[in-house]
Amino acid sequence: GRDKGPSDCFKLVRTVVSMGMEPLIVFAFGKRKVEKLAEEMGTLELTVHTERESITQIYENAIQTLSDDDQVLPQVEKMLPLLQRGIAVHHSGL
Repeated sequence: GRDKGPSDCFKLVRTVVSMGMEPLIVFAFGKRKVEKLAEEMGTLELTVHTERESITQIYENAIQTLSDDDQVLPQVEKMLPLLQRGIAVHHSGL
C-alpha cells in the first residue's frame, strides 16, 4: 500500500512536545493499534542521555525479576528502545 505519512495521533504528539506541554498520555483501543502507535512514536526522542542511562538501568534491574523465558519475549525485548526514547505502553495483552 501507499505510505500515508505520519498518523494524526503522531502529529498531535509531535505538536504537543514541540510546545513543551509534555508529559502526555495517548489512549488507543486494541493491541494492534497500541503497538502500531508505539512503533510510530518510537521515532521521537523525548529523553536526554542521562535519562536514557537511568531508564536502561531500571529496565535491566526489572527484567531480572522475570523468568528466563519471559525475559526474551518479543514484547519485553521491544520495550527498552521505546522506554529509552520516553515512550511507554500498556495493554492488557502486553
